[in-house]
Amino acid sequence: MAITPSKPIFCATHPRACSTAFERVRFPNPMTPVGLFLALLVPPCVSALGHERARNPAGPQKRTRFRVPESFLLGGRETAWREERERGEEPVVLSELPRVFMSRRDKLACVHEPFGDAFYYGPERTGERFENDAEGRAKSGFAETTYADVLRQIEEAGKDKRAFIKDMAYYIIPPNQQKASIVPSAGNTAEPTNPTVLPLSILRKFQWTFLIRHPRRSIPSYYRCTQPPLDAVTGWTNFNPSEAGYEELRRLFDYLIRERIVDEKDLLVVDADDMLDDPEAVIRAYCAHVGLDFTDNMLNWTDEDTKVAQEKFAKWNGWHDDAIGSTSLKPRDKKHTLVWGIFRSMLIPREKKVITRESEEAEWLKKYGEKGLKEIRECVDANVKDYEYLKKFAIQI
Repeated sequence: MAITPSKPIFCATHPRACSTAFERVRFPNPMTPVGLFLALLVPPCVSALGHERARNPAGPQKRTRFRVPESFLLGGRETAWREERERGEEPVVLSELPRVFMSRRDKLACVHEPFGDAFYYGPERTGERFENDAEGRAKSGFAETTYADVLRQIEEAGKDKRAFIKDMAYYIIPPNQQKASIVPSAGNTAEPTNPTVLPLSILRKFQWTFLIRHPRRSIPSYYRCTQPPLDAVTGWTNFNPSEAGYEELRRLFDYLIRERIVDEKDLLVVDADDMLDDPEAVIRAYCAHVGLDFTDNMLNWTDEDTKVAQEKFAKWNGWHDDAIGSTSLKPRDKKHTLVWGIFRSMLIPREKKVITRESEEAEWLKKYGEKGLKEIRECVDANVKDYEYLKKFAIQI
């Protein structure tokens, strides 16, 4: 088992992959004062209110350059998936994962999705969403933020505690298969085989883990956040398939293996649906991999933990509401329903909902119309291959 406690843990993911929930899990053991970067790079389509961050132009939160948020620790909580359950959908995983680690403020420093600032708003940006919106970039407070600024923020956060970073892989890889080059602020060196904008020497500083979820779960969730009425909260008014993030996550994954930064025989890929089925087993496995002890309170969160989560997630308004409203992370009910009344203690089998291509398309058509159905279907189908490739490496619980 590759335990490297001297390195920050970077958990890479794509949007809507339940990564925010993962962040809220608490990591109990005292760690040496080094940044533990758990950057989960996942595409925005991995759940209904998950981890794709969206800034609300109506209320941008400006921060001083190099300023590190006050609380970066991780904790654990039960997730109230109320909105999605009412719609008969799966819970949001992306937002709950980060919460697993957020409550451990005495030991860990959680840096929540920092690279999006440089990717979307800064002078080295490669993201398309705000490319023609100079006013929006200026209002964000990050128009001058470079990738070097983000790295300094992470380094500062990890001075006295292990830093935990969850972030999207596509924030460090140019979209639409564009050729990557190392950004000027990080050295501007020539690395022809490197798919990222960060030099290999920087990538070697992290202990990498990965979080994924099936596109049929994440993409509709991401799409919903770009449509009325939720777009008024997130500030994202159009759907961009290039932000799905699966291809970039796979390219990063393969590159790290080729460069032997990640050992193919000892790596960690978590499928969000496995975590929803058995949170404790998955979090225990994750802790073991990165050299941390598991404690029960990683899955149950206090009011103070929720306050910290609200501060962390405020930057991307509307994307993490489910995770903020949750108090714990518990297994979803898959097979049985408890019947109260005369037969109070009886557990009866509950029919599992069978999802087919036809049934999911009928649901998307009802919610989003012909245009929405077409956009979601094309995006889901385009990313299944990359998901299934990464799924082959997922831990088996």
